[in-house]
Amino acid sequence: MAHIVLAGATGYLGRYLAQQFYRDGHQLGLLIRDEKKLERLQIPHHYVVKTDFGNSAHLQHEIPSCDIVVSCLGITKQQDGLSYDDVDYAMNARLLEFAQNSQAKQFMYISVLNAEKMQNRLCQAKAKFTRKLKSSNIDYRIIRPSGFFSDIQNMLQQCDGKCLPILGNGQNSLNPIHGQDLAQFCAEALKQTKRELNIGGPLTYTQKELAQLIQSHCKNPTKIFQLGSNLQAAAKFICRLAPERWTGSAEFILEASSMDMDAKSYGDIKLEDFLSHSQSNSNCFSSVEISANNSANDNLENGKSKDDHATNPQEANDV
Repeated sequence: MAHIVLAGATGYLGRYLAQQFYRDGHQLGLLIRDEKKLERLQIPHHYVVKTDFGNSAHLQHEIPSCDIVVSCLGITKQQDGLSYDDVDYAMNARLLEFAQNSQAKQFMYISVLNAEKMQNRLCQAKAKFTRKLKSSNIDYRIIRPSGFFSDIQNMLQQCDGKCLPILGNGQNSLNPIHGQDLAQFCAEALKQTKRELNIGGPLTYTQKELAQLIQSHCKNPTKIFQLGSNLQAAAKFICRLAPERWTGSAEFILEASSMDMDAKSYGDIKLEDFLSHSQSNSNCFSSVEISANNSANDNLENGKSKDDHATNPQEANDV
């Protein structure tokens, strides 16, 4: 089994990756910034290194060698004064430097589908690091998921009892994926020879179909309205002019919604089941995951990861 160093373990996807790698029998080290968050979430691991990702030499001192470095470092909501370029590019660049110095055989980076095609500031930072990784001398895997179930849950929580927008004509498609399914895919990708992999969930929706699905799970009356292409373009322009800490997420959503965001289907967990459980049970992950993967009940030496905290959109950041 491999010695894997995982960065971003306390974020939404990172928790599932830690569970998957630990369950697969790998030696797992976690690079974290927030020890209290790690303790509260009880993420399985063999050792932990606290770091601000500001100096690759510090990581090199703590971890002289490893086989694989996996990064899901990134921010979905800016905090601590950090920008997309600070995290999605610069921190990952220092992590890549550490991987090269530690003689790692492989670097896996979790990006986002169509990042290289978009001009918003979040995707520009991700694409900038992707170019750096591809020009390095290390074997790499770039995973580009279409979107997360937690993104859809976030939308449901924000729009419940209010208005739910459909952007453009509502016909662009997307197939978001659950974190557990994506983690399993990433584990399989470590063994593949293909270096760049786009992936989505088992079911594809148009934006209109997705809006109707979200509306059906709202607890309060929620109205769907359509935001025309002209208004969408104007909103994108305004977001672009404003500081990214205010409008960065909206800028990404507006641009991503203007194109198809569907990729190869993978996984067993269905969005409708996830939303149903998330609305009826705060412990929404357990029953959905058990039906899809009985191994979710395995007893881990350091305690089962409490992934239910990931239902809080404020904890979606991977840094």
